Amino acid sequence: EFFRCSMTSIDTLDVSHLLNLKSLHTFSTHLTYLNINNNQQLQYLSFSNLDTIDISNNLSLKQLYFYGSQIEEIDISQHTQLQALRIARNKLKKLDVSNNQLLDYLDCSNNLIDSLDITHNPLLESLLCESNSLVYLDLRNGNNHNMFSQPGYTWYCGNKAWTYPKSFGIS
Repeated sequence: EFFRCSMTSIDTLDVSHLLNLKSLHTFSTHLTYLNINNNQQLQYLSFSNLDTIDISNNLSLKQLYFYGSQIEEIDISQHTQLQALRIARNKLKKLDVSNNQLLDYLDCSNNLIDSLDITHNPLLESLLCESNSLVYLDLRNGNNHNMFSQPGYTWYCGNKAWTYPKSFGIS
């Protein structure tokens, strides 16, 4: 159920035959190709250094982490079970989390994202989105005031002078 492949020099990994795989951790590798097409029970996925990834068949994902890769686009619209998403230090220009209503942690910092709307993410407790090209940020969902007033909640989008609460539509 668990496979870990870290700090190796392998460049290709095909775990598609491991049908019961639930957790795959591949940080600090030299991977250029990762095949997870048949891993429909996969709930946790972490990787680095990839240029592309196909997660279209991994709809059971609850946690997705790809940090320091060169990913330019990702479609998570069908991943409705997703709770944690750490996609920092990539080349993402767009991010749509509107169908990810269970999301409670989002780190999309250090990308090229210009617009972020988390109005459909009422469970979000941690948001990190600094070092992007943000010109539009909408936090209105009826619950995100907790990120500003409750201990343990995290919010940081530090590369723009946002005016709280007016810029976010929070009252």
